[in-house]
Amino acid sequence: MNSFAACILLLFSTNFMNVVRGEVRSINSRCADKSMQCQYRKHLCNDPNYAGLMFQICRFKCDWCQKSLNDVTRRRFFADVPADIPEWLTVNSSSPRDVEASTGIVPSCVDTSRSCSSTVSLCESASYQNIMAKKCRKTCGLCE
Repeated sequence: MNSFAACILLLFSTNFMNVVRGEVRSINSRCADKSMQCQYRKHLCNDPNYAGLMFQICRFKCDWCQKSLNDVTRRRFFADVPADIPEWLTVNSSSPRDVEASTGIVPSCVDTSRSCSSTVSLCESASYQNIMAKKCRKTCGLCE
């Protein structure tokens, strides 16, 4: 190995990666995990309720080094969107104003997402109640 290649290899191994307890972790401050608990919490990376927090604390473990917070919270980074991720996390849905303007229906009693009928079971899920109340009021039976 010539000295240039050895220098590049040394630079790569010392500046970009570090082996900690047998696990490769980034030491780039923008992408480093901020907690050793990340290895036990990886399952939360794909939970919409924890995406923002996981982005801040476990960015490396969630494989989000090249992602922005907007990409993570809106799930734009999924090549194939998992079936359990509701549509409004992957696309822009209509705003209540758009719905009112196009239908004449009061926004408080409409669904503002096209996926409400297929995700009706989430109306009762503690993890999704808030977002379902916002996006699927009619489907969830929350209209007065």
